[in-house]
Amino acid sequence: MASDQAHTSFEEDLTSRYFKHEKTATESSLRSSVPPAKSTALEQIFASQVWMNQTGELDRFQLQSLLEIRRDDENRESFHCIFNECGYGNYESTNAIEHVRGTHFGNRPYLCDQWYDSTTCKHPSFIDVVDSDKAFTRKHDLRTHEQTHDQSSKTPCPTCGNTFTRLSNLTRHIRSAHGGSPIRSDDGSA
Repeated sequence: MASDQAHTSFEEDLTSRYFKHEKTATESSLRSSVPPAKSTALEQIFASQVWMNQTGELDRFQLQSLLEIRRDDENRESFHCIFNECGYGNYESTNAIEHVRGTHFGNRPYLCDQWYDSTTCKHPSFIDVVDSDKAFTRKHDLRTHEQTHDQSSKTPCPTCGNTFTRLSNLTRHIRSAHGGSPIRSDDGSA
């Protein structure tokens, strides 16, 4: 009974925390690596209730203000992280925002709900969950991960029998492990 209570309180602690990093250390590190022109935007995030309480999902529009928009030779917009020496850039603003949210702020609000089950994700602590691939910045990415727990949706490799929950992973496996051509789905895509 006592271990059940300890497990429940730990689980509640995990679900009430959505940030990987220690708040004060993160603030100090980010303040020292942001260009002066963006310091006001950064301070607005630090003043938000989500940041102050360390729960929930940081506002994507506030995070977007921490991106630099550039144009390439073909006049296409790309979105770049402004933090010193990061170097991250992407043509999709959403991906760049999620990079800033997860990498620099440690905000990964979507956690695998099977983290505590020893037969599935096997995560003994919150930090292990957030450090692993079992905490996500986007709900879509969590849903994709959750497919790995569904044994009925696994497709075996026709050559070696390894199983995969996503056709794209099976295709990549066949190409890299067996030097084969990709499997085609019913709609003709690889």
